[in-house]
Amino acid sequence: DVLGEANDLQTLGRVLLRRFKLDEAEKSLNRAVELHRQAHSVLGEANDLQLLTDVLLRRSKLDEAEESLDGAVELHRQAHSVLGEANDLQKLGDVFLRRDKLDEAEESLNRAVELHRQAHSFLGEANDLQSLGDVFLRRDKLDEAEESLNRAVEL
Repeated sequence: DVLGEANDLQTLGRVLLRRFKLDEAEKSLNRAVELHRQAHSVLGEANDLQLLTDVLLRRSKLDEAEESLDGAVELHRQAHSVLGEANDLQKLGDVFLRRDKLDEAEESLNRAVELHRQAHSFLGEANDLQSLGDVFLRRDKLDEAEESLNRAVEL
C-alpha cells in the first residue's frame, strides 16, 4: 500500500525531526513526497513539504525552504486546506524576514492572518501578528509594530 507507506514515512520524518536527526528526517520526507505523489495524495504531499521545510530551516537552507514552502502553499490551496496554507504562509513570511525581504514578508504574513482568521486559529493569527510586529520594527514603524504586537497579545 503506497499511501500507507507514504504516511508512515511522514510520521517517521516528524519523529526524526523532533529528535534533530536531520539527515534521516530529510531522507524519509523526500521519500514520502515521492510516494504521496504516486498515490495522488495532494494533502499528504503538501504536509510532507511543510515538514521538509522545517528540516531545511534548521539547516538555514533558506532558498530551498522558500521553494519547498511555495510548493506546499500551492498544494494546500489545491487541497482546500485553509489552515495548511495559512501555516505555510506564516513560515514563508518568517523565511522572507530572515532574508530581509520585508515587503514579501509583510504580504505573506498579512495573507496568513486572513487565513488563520478564516480557520479560527487564534494561536496561528497571534503568531502571524507577532512576526508582522518584527517586520514593522525592522522598518522603524513603531506605531504599527505596537498595534500588531498588542493584537497578538490579545489573541
